[in-house]
Amino acid sequence: MAKIPLNQVVGGIKKTAQIIKENEETLKKAAIIIPLIPHVKDAANSAINVIKNQNEKRIEKKKNKGKIPFREIKYLEYNSRILPNLDSYSYIELKSYINEIRSLIEQIEREESEKKLKAKLAEKKLDDWRNILSIIEDKVSNRCYEEFLKIHYSNNNDSKFFEEKIIISFREIQNKEEMTEFIKRFTKNDVSEILMDIY
Repeated sequence: MAKIPLNQVVGGIKKTAQIIKENEETLKKAAIIIPLIPHVKDAANSAINVIKNQNEKRIEKKKNKGKIPFREIKYLEYNSRILPNLDSYSYIELKSYINEIRSLIEQIEREESEKKLKAKLAEKKLDDWRNILSIIEDKVSNRCYEEFLKIHYSNNNDSKFFEEKIIISFREIQNKEEMTEFIKRFTKNDVSEILMDIY
């Protein structure tokens, strides 16, 4: 550990004392406010929670009355329930979400081409759905790769992510090329990376 010269320490103390003298009134006011900060944070957090609850109730009420369009309900569901919990879903569930999002994107594109949606609005909705699709596809690719590595290095590892038939098919492969092609079908990983990790 480096030693700090004594004259620098003394100089720092003198500067601090000078700043305290110059700002004595402001520091006294701050000393009164500082103990209140935790209470202000608690109040702010409880206010935020109240606002969130009110918004959720309002949205739920509109849903029940049928005032929110289906795609908007789906968009809210993906952002609030599905995306935060991607790790808890199986491969089949994630693939069904991907297919559903692709279908929604096709609907928006079709409505735009038929002039049912304005171009700007359609483009924003398409961007939003494509972002969600990208997040889920990346998660599926990464998770598949992790699961294949776990299965490859542990014969006992029965994946809760994949179906049993995928695990059996993977374990039956003996050839390097076949295995890399099999993994490549499920992931976005490069062949050289797969070979490096598996062999």
